[in-house]
Amino acid sequence: MSTTYILWSIFLGALGFAYFIYGKKQRKAIPLFGGVGLIVLPYFTSEWYFYVFGVFVVTLSAYFVKL
Repeated sequence: MSTTYILWSIFLGALGFAYFIYGKKQRKAIPLFGGVGLIVLPYFTSEWYFYVFGVFVVTLSAYFVKL
């Protein structure tokens, strides 16, 4: 793992945690699961650019999906 990957993981993991807490407090499923996705995503990626791309995909899908 590179230093870049670790720094992205820390920053975007904190963003995912904040998104998770927001979804929990507002009782909304999409931000809740989007936050979980952002927290879990580093376990499935090996390069920082795949991770950043995955974060954009999860964030945009959570933004555009309305239930």
